[in-house]
Amino acid sequence: MARATTPPPPTLVLFVRHGQTPTTGKVLPGRAAGLHLADKGLQQAERVAERIASLQTDQRKVAAVYASPLERT
Repeated sequence: MARATTPPPPTLVLFVRHGQTPTTGKVLPGRAAGLHLADKGLQQAERVAERIASLQTDQRKVAAVYASPLERT
């Protein structure tokens, strides 16, 4: 007879887009080198970091963060 096992907790995956840049809404940046976040984009990034940190508990930890190599990430 097989033993009942507790399944592992579900994996939470968050997809976060780039924050605003000085050219947001004017130009599609593509892979533009040297394009950094605008002040608004920096605020957005800070809020995302706070949100991700708030998801952590003793039972659930952030296992990984993956980001593109672009400056605006």
